[in-house]
Amino acid sequence: FPIISPQFRSMSSKKAAGRSPVKKGAKPSGAASGKPGHQTDGKDADDTVHHQEIPSNHPPGLSREAKAALTLQCAFRRILACRERKRRLKEQREYEELMDRLQKEAFVALVKREQEEAERARKKEEEEKKKQREEQQRRKRMLE
Repeated sequence: FPIISPQFRSMSSKKAAGRSPVKKGAKPSGAASGKPGHQTDGKDADDTVHHQEIPSNHPPGLSREAKAALTLQCAFRRILACRERKRRLKEQREYEELMDRLQKEAFVALVKREQEEAERARKKEEEEKKKQREEQQRRKRMLE
């Protein structure tokens, strides 16, 4: 297959600017549409609608082989783009899962640290109350 020049490489990905694609056998819109607001004066739709050539994705004057090569290149680029999109989505999902896991781990560590701190404070308070009770008992014995 011939190598397609760079100027034609991106032609297939570009859409016809401002035009909707024309399909073969499609009914022409306009006077024959029968929509309200459109006047029909009895003329055939072929008389009022100017036919244009169907816009092709391929530039004019290309050989059959060149058009085939362009078609293959477009299909291959599409496959590569799909693979790349899939890879990026997977990478993004893995990144989000990692961030979620790290966030949960950080939260668990914070809760654990707060629980340990609360436990230390509770033990310290118990120790102080125990010392006060012992001190009161000692004073009580001394007074007896």
